[in-house]
Amino acid sequence: MSTIDTELRDAQTIYDEIDKLIEQNRVNCLWFVRTDYFPKTTEERLSILRDIERHGNRATFVAARNLRDCLLQISNETSAG
Repeated sequence: MSTIDTELRDAQTIYDEIDKLIEQNRVNCLWFVRTDYFPKTTEERLSILRDIERHGNRATFVAARNLRDCLLQISNETSAG
């Protein structure tokens, strides 16, 4: 397996975790977002994570912040590689 394959798999795992966090917090944190919306780009994912951080409780904030950090790391690795 190449490094690129591993990076793509790791990125997909983070994307899936973000989607899961969105679904779990749709009612409490994302009431203003369409019920069928899931972000597709890094910028959209960062934006929705900021919304969750803003409107969630402490645990939700921490989860969103951790995913944001992972997403930024993946984004930086992809642009550097």
